[in-house]
Amino acid sequence: MIIIAFPVKNIHKYIENESYLYIDTPSGCPNCNYNGKLYRHGYYCRGVFIDNNCIDITIARVICPVCHKTHALIPDFLVPYFIYPLSVILTSLKKIFIDGHGTTYVTDEIIKEFNLSFVKQQNISYFKMRFLSIMNYVYSFFANFQEYIETMNSLSPRTLISNICKYTKEKLKFNLHYFDLMKVHFFKKA
Repeated sequence: MIIIAFPVKNIHKYIENESYLYIDTPSGCPNCNYNGKLYRHGYYCRGVFIDNNCIDITIARVICPVCHKTHALIPDFLVPYFIYPLSVILTSLKKIFIDGHGTTYVTDEIIKEFNLSFVKQQNISYFKMRFLSIMNYVYSFFANFQEYIETMNSLSPRTLISNICKYTKEKLKFNLHYFDLMKVHFFKKA
């Protein structure tokens, strides 16, 4: 299982400082509902595209002493099973649904803005398709917050992406809070 465990303000500092070594292990197992401390159980590497490179990020693992299920503790800038960081995905969706650009234009903009020469139009189209398939879950997330209720008159992608952008600016931890509240990671297949 995956647990989005902690916020990271700067991806580069996270990598340089080997911040994964200093993560507090969480209490509570999402698998068996054990309420005590989970124990470190090693590390593994996964790739993420940053600055025109595929960078290896070390991910800490923990194990439940009761059910022996292992869990990966990932930083909130990652989206499970995606090689692109959350910032690339959200920026792509914003350019499509708020700014009204097509996938070809968005691809070119992402390449320039994030220095990712290997982003393809198919990647951007996939982000769009995946988001459209999970809109009900995102809507449910925002329905839990009084300050977003008034914007939720329609289930439009534009409204939902606007709310994600606003939430990210105000609270900085959208991915982490989404996981905590919804018990699934953002962009999980519907």
